[in-house]
Amino acid sequence: MHKRFIMIFFILLLAGVSAFGQQNRDTEKNIAFMETGITYQLWKVQPNYEAIHQAAFPLALVFPMGKRMMVNISNTPAISWWGDHRRITGISDTWIQTNYELIEDKLILNLGMTLPSGKTRLDTNQYVLSKAVLSRNLFQFQLPLYGQGMNMKIGLMNAFKLGDKAMLGVGCQYIAKSAYHPVEWDYIYKSTTGQMVEGHWDLEYEPGDEIMFQIGMDVLATKNLRLSFDGFYTIYNRDMLGGQEIYGSGNKLSLNVDMFYRYGLDKHILSHLTFRQSGKNELLHGVNFNREDINSNGPQFEWDLQGSVLSDEFNYVDYLITARYYGKSQIELSPIEFVLGMGLTSMFKLNESLACMVNLQYFFGGIETDSNKGIVGLESKVKFRYSF
Repeated sequence: MHKRFIMIFFILLLAGVSAFGQQNRDTEKNIAFMETGITYQLWKVQPNYEAIHQAAFPLALVFPMGKRMMVNISNTPAISWWGDHRRITGISDTWIQTNYELIEDKLILNLGMTLPSGKTRLDTNQYVLSKAVLSRNLFQFQLPLYGQGMNMKIGLMNAFKLGDKAMLGVGCQYIAKSAYHPVEWDYIYKSTTGQMVEGHWDLEYEPGDEIMFQIGMDVLATKNLRLSFDGFYTIYNRDMLGGQEIYGSGNKLSLNVDMFYRYGLDKHILSHLTFRQSGKNELLHGVNFNREDINSNGPQFEWDLQGSVLSDEFNYVDYLITARYYGKSQIELSPIEFVLGMGLTSMFKLNESLACMVNLQYFFGGIETDSNKGIVGLESKVKFRYSF
């Protein structure tokens, strides 16, 4: 049990995600499994906007190679559409990731790369759908971006025991990003001299590399209560378009607080709280970069709560409560956005090797602008896991 606790701690920190969700049920060392299913999401900004839809079919294969290495291969085909003219059908880039124990239960090396299998060179309608809607944090679509070129990742995490009931982890991660062609289109316009100008846009875009520093602590406060605290600080290099630097994202601070409480024989409550704040961006003025005088990035808060309704040793039905709040920036460039979500999630073990998970959530909220807009959303998932 102690070795499994350490391995879970490593995986969560290296992945840069929280312990919320299935941490005690389906994260096992040296267990191989396949996952697939369907996720359908619908969002509508009221009253005058058409609904946004996505049907995604995530695929994942996780397997050990020896006693010290775990390999994860994943891809997400999806169909996304918004109205009659904006539609994207295709697959995502393919992620291949490994965790390797350099020193057992202490030092972990994480390597990863994406194979550029995702769709690039979107047309203008597809690009608007991808950038303006699917990649909006508030909606959290299963596949926000289809293709982003080849990326490579290396991370290192070291863990330290703090007595019998606490673990401290520190590490860093570097992501190298390659150039790709996000959008292309033909254009034609009349110049100021009255001549018709025609051309083709297909510039190469290269996102800035990232380096992330991480620190985390897991504390077994009581025999039934576990607390986790994680901090991430990400530094971004400047983005390039057509071989020229064009933009510098502000560095980002992320803080997570997680709680897992078990009561009774099979009952539990999980809580996950996230805070994110990005710093001032760098903007290109002429030939020079200047950092913003006032931060155009607002604070972001996300909270998830999951608790038992029915459960036994192998099956459960849990309630879900979600809250997302994205605050106004200092210069009021971005509006306040918020949603609340409620739903149920369940897992049923069909036999020794096969399990099924079903999830259904309803969301409502708003965007505070000069003409306030309401938001409604629906998310449903069916996922199958085969362990071998």
